[in-house]
Amino acid sequence: MARSRVLVLEQYVQGVAGSQEDAVQAAHRLSGALGSFARGGSDEAARLERLLADGPRDAPEVAPLVQALRAVVGTS
Repeated sequence: MARSRVLVLEQYVQGVAGSQEDAVQAAHRLSGALGSFARGGSDEAARLERLLADGPRDAPEVAPLVQALRAVVGTS
């Protein structure tokens, strides 16, 4: 589940697919899931959620946060 949410975020940030609403929701759910399992990345996902809700996908902070979340959840 976490990997699919990161994929939604990656696709949105790259402009490939998805809506802002989908990306905000994915970040929100990812933050909750990572926090529930006491894994790193929950704070980053929460910050990303706020950034995406309030600003454009190409804000300078967005891509590094998505990359950090990819590192937390893995690539496969």
